Amino acid sequence: MIAAPDAATAVLDQLFYLANNSGSIWNNLPRMFATLLKSFKKLSSEIPLPENYTLVPSLFVTPSRVILSPHVVVQCSRFTRRFLDKRILLVRFRDEQLQGLRDSSALPRILNLLTDGLRVFGETFWFVAASQSQLRNHSAFFVAGLKSDAESMRNTLLPEPPLETAKFMSRLGLFCTSDSLLYHLIPRCEEEIPDVYNFKHCLLTDGSGFCNETLTDDLRRISNSPHSVAFQIRYRGMKGVVLFSPALPIGEPLLQYRPSMLKCQSDDFSFCLVKAAKFTPLRLNREVITLLLSLRNTQGLVEWDISSVVTDMQEHELDLLAQMLTDPSEAARRLSNYMDSNWVASVVSAGVDLCTEPFWISLLRVVYKRAVRSLRSKTHLPVQYGCMLMGVPDPLSLLRANEISIR
Repeated sequence: MIAAPDAATAVLDQLFYLANNSGSIWNNLPRMFATLLKSFKKLSSEIPLPENYTLVPSLFVTPSRVILSPHVVVQCSRFTRRFLDKRILLVRFRDEQLQGLRDSSALPRILNLLTDGLRVFGETFWFVAASQSQLRNHSAFFVAGLKSDAESMRNTLLPEPPLETAKFMSRLGLFCTSDSLLYHLIPRCEEEIPDVYNFKHCLLTDGSGFCNETLTDDLRRISNSPHSVAFQIRYRGMKGVVLFSPALPIGEPLLQYRPSMLKCQSDDFSFCLVKAAKFTPLRLNREVITLLLSLRNTQGLVEWDISSVVTDMQEHELDLLAQMLTDPSEAARRLSNYMDSNWVASVVSAGVDLCTEPFWISLLRVVYKRAVRSLRSKTHLPVQYGCMLMGVPDPLSLLRANEISIR
């Protein structure tokens, strides 16, 4: 394997050779860039990637420019696994300062690319699909070839596409969601059960199914969550949450799904885990704070000064953020929010001081900047004694009306 600095030097040497031995540098820019991309592609193939991740070529598109960027590491999805042999390109739409789009000035440019394709070095790339998170971040997957190739890929994913554009994009997004492949589930291991409605015909079990102990153990293993009992999954045209039910027979993996989980028809039998249920701290945001401000003193009670409370919470959070740069225990707690807590614990147990070791202090600074930016732009204020709960139906019918059980 070539060391990264040596490989980069070799790439630059090739570029200088082309520039000095091929006449006008401007006439040979396409050739130079082709050499650069080929060299970095070779370099990228020599760098080991984490399991379930892949390298995807990418570029930025602004209202007036196309800007090449290095390959990006993305978590695999059913889309990337299925079309691994295709030349997929991740296109990210930005303004002229390479910031997120904030107005409609780029819409004509985007519409033109969606209808006529994106030309890059003599090749045309066509829009294929995008996940919901990619759409929020103004990005999408394109593929090289003919427009009919992109249409064929979409028809492979959705043999019976919905007519509504919004629903069509949402269904395509099911296959672009980052996930982890567990295995290919055979049809006899799935079973449909009815949805449950209340007396007002409101759906109570929307997107919620069950799994037996065998499937639960496999999901716990792949998610490294030995105590989780609820899992967000993707399978065929399904999306939703499955809950461990001890009432189901043990043996082969068994999935019980409801009609509300089946969003579209698909022949993709790869059973994939999106994430396992785990403790998630509760955070306020601008919308919740605005709601609290509008509801205060509505019952004639003593007015609650929400403004001063939020300000105090913000100051307290800023103090805690500053502590992680000097307090190793606080540093470990903060880093555990972004990486496997077992890794962090092993580093601390090895005697590494997270607040003085250059690599870890650089990570802490990145975490600090990101947290402060989130606090400033989105008002993400953590609530000390709160957490997010995922609601699922009672698998054993033990709860009475208006009762919940918190695990």
